[in-house]
Amino acid sequence: MKKIIIAIICLSFFGISFAQTEQADAEYLNIQKEYILNEDGSIDFHYTKELKLLSHYAFHRLYGETFIITNTDFQTLKINEAYTIMADGKKVVTPDNAFNEVLPRFANNAPAYNHIREMVVTHTGLEVGAVIYLNYTIHSEKGFYPALMADDVLDESSPVKQLEVKVRIPESKNLQFALLNIEGDPAITNENEQKVYTWAFRDLAANSKESHRLSGHLDDPRLLFSSAENMEEMYQLFVSQEAFNLQTNASIDAMVEKLVAENPDQLSLALALQKEISENMDNLYIPLEYTGFTCRTPVETWNSNQGTGLEKALLLTALLHKANITAEVVAIVPNVLYKSAMGNLFI
Repeated sequence: MKKIIIAIICLSFFGISFAQTEQADAEYLNIQKEYILNEDGSIDFHYTKELKLLSHYAFHRLYGETFIITNTDFQTLKINEAYTIMADGKKVVTPDNAFNEVLPRFANNAPAYNHIREMVVTHTGLEVGAVIYLNYTIHSEKGFYPALMADDVLDESSPVKQLEVKVRIPESKNLQFALLNIEGDPAITNENEQKVYTWAFRDLAANSKESHRLSGHLDDPRLLFSSAENMEEMYQLFVSQEAFNLQTNASIDAMVEKLVAENPDQLSLALALQKEISENMDNLYIPLEYTGFTCRTPVETWNSNQGTGLEKALLLTALLHKANITAEVVAIVPNVLYKSAMGNLFI
């Protein structure tokens, strides 16, 4: 009787696993990510994916296009290969008119960030059973990023059969890293005067679509790494940029003097200054990773009458200082991601 029950349970688990694969709209057969810190300080990111389509929904709504965002002032995108292998084995090379550069939605009506562009790759020859192949490289100039660093969420919207993450740094450098919510040690080798760290993963489940999950993918498998030795080093470098000097101009000073005259106590004055920034200036949602972790000065933000959350916070802090109110900008980092021995601004 026990053997029969055990057999039924095993078959049930097999059926659940098989059903999950069958229900997926697509499956990543292979993903390769390679991060390279060059001797001159420039950084290359090399990405390859092979994605098999398992439903019409997959290519009509989910994976018919790939979107690649770059900062064209400091980064260069190169499409190395793009094609589709149809179900019958026919190879369809992606034509030139399938690559179209557009303005990312988050940079719309943001003149200061119109140099950030999005390459839309429209995949062709799509059908159930077809495999999309895409291989590209993003080269970032020296100084755009303060270090080689990443917060890489490893799972995808569909199951991943094979994933390899490779990090190359000069032999003179050290890599700080942490793997969360998944186990796996890197293979460490030396190649062409570089240290090479390689993580290999198999059969990663698709990320959960359930509601009420932890925000920020905090319960997903992820890899953190950085060539910067500690967070204090990155913090000091970040706050040393000109925007944190909190300089103002005559126009800002005149506005502060007006509100000081109208609000005799500090609380009402602080609220009036906050209202001036929050209600009379447009919000921009430009991720710091696309600006190289730099932001505009309070004067630039004021003159454009729009800013990101950080830029408006710096402007408000400058106004408060001008009004002799003590204030500072504070950042919040989830405890699980903060590593004092790793300088990683992506977290």
